Amino acid sequence: MYLRASYVMAMLLGITCGLFLSCEALALRSALTGVKFDEVELHIATLPRYEKLLTERALQALSKAGLTPQQDIDRHVVEEGRGYTLLIALFPYPIEGCPDHYSYAHRMELQEWAYFERVQGRVPLISWFFKGPDLVPHVVVGAPTVEQLEQDLDKMLADFIVHYKAVNHPAN
Repeated sequence: MYLRASYVMAMLLGITCGLFLSCEALALRSALTGVKFDEVELHIATLPRYEKLLTERALQALSKAGLTPQQDIDRHVVEEGRGYTLLIALFPYPIEGCPDHYSYAHRMELQEWAYFERVQGRVPLISWFFKGPDLVPHVVVGAPTVEQLEQDLDKMLADFIVHYKAVNHPAN
């Protein structure tokens, strides 16, 4: 009971004084703070016929926001922990036994290599993650249209850009 009351009081005090930061905000701050976009490699995983179009759209949106990822970074740089991979997946998977039905989920993640003492080496990890409002992939009849893929891409990029700028450009 004491812990709950203390938590509620801290929350009220934080809200009243304008000091409230959500757990999500703290996680985003630690995950995106200091990421330099000249060290970010962009990958779009989607249907091959849309890959070039969606990659160009993502590069344009990021560049417009002042963020310019690379399309190819030396693997050694990334594996040494000096680079990141921004992976955007917009991929419908055909459902076996259900013609013209697809399992579709979209996500965006920032991957990096981190050193872990317990394994005495670097391992890849996801330091920032965005998933659509659905917790599980949803079933769609017919493959998603290019317009749907573009809408999902735009939404993820807009959220990412807002969060990135919030922790890296506090004055803006």
